[in-house]
Amino acid sequence: MVHGNTKGSKRAPTRSPSLEQGSSEQIPKKPRMMSEPWDETLPSEDELTPSTVSDKPEASGNTGDNELDGKEPALIPGQIAPDAFQTYDWVTETKKERLRTFLNYEDAVNVRYAVCKVPPDAGWGTSGAAAKTWRHNGEAVTIWIPGICATKWFVDIKGVLPNRVNIGVMPLRDMDNEAALKLLRLCEPSQEPKAGPIYAGKLMSQWVKDDTKPAIMPFTEIYDAREKFRQKKLMRRLPQTTIGHGDIVLIECNLTRFKTAETKDKPEWTEWHTVFELISVCLLEEAPTGTPLPVVTAVKDATDISL
Repeated sequence: MVHGNTKGSKRAPTRSPSLEQGSSEQIPKKPRMMSEPWDETLPSEDELTPSTVSDKPEASGNTGDNELDGKEPALIPGQIAPDAFQTYDWVTETKKERLRTFLNYEDAVNVRYAVCKVPPDAGWGTSGAAAKTWRHNGEAVTIWIPGICATKWFVDIKGVLPNRVNIGVMPLRDMDNEAALKLLRLCEPSQEPKAGPIYAGKLMSQWVKDDTKPAIMPFTEIYDAREKFRQKKLMRRLPQTTIGHGDIVLIECNLTRFKTAETKDKPEWTEWHTVFELISVCLLEEAPTGTPLPVVTAVKDATDISL
């Protein structure tokens, strides 16, 4: 169970949100974590492929339209003890059983895995744009991280779209947190991540014809999976304001890398940072009003995870 300070106002879980523009919600400034993008060392706009344009081939199966063949993951009962969850009192055993399906998901055909199930023989691509992503059998690995929303940054405090969006989650189990940290340690030289949420971000700049500078696009890949998870084209899109602190969400992302400022002009990969690049956010469970915010717990060893 998660403990913490009771959050303030939050919408009732029974409401039906409609599509709207971003929020001007003020989010407290937080210390930079290793899992966050390092803005001061990011490549320039003309060097970094905008995150609004995927570098994955159409045949990769990761577009989301064939996702799970339109079905929620099959239940895998009994694999995880109920008390292994870092969640809330309102998360019933029935809800935990559903969450287990996401925590243990493996889809080799579409190269889609829960964070603790990423194949141990995956590795960085070898050439071109593929070299930026963690891949398996030639395809970019799509990583699922179910967790509690601890922080979000889809708009700035003035309601202006940021150049890069972020969401930070507290994974539901220690083993998932450790699996995510092990992936982030795949930077060169290796660095030890700090305690805190696991962040996924996305560069939202996009060049538009005849414009003199990149346009900042809104992040719209937010879906309602509270009742049922299915193909994205069959799920309702949600406004950015729907996701609240304390909600249980499914973060879908790729592990990507970018060269350090000192090596960005070199053709070979010698030094780089690693980040989770955000693909989508699915709302799995909405926290009731008054739910306490999550706090960081000590990371336990997970010796059964090998990456």
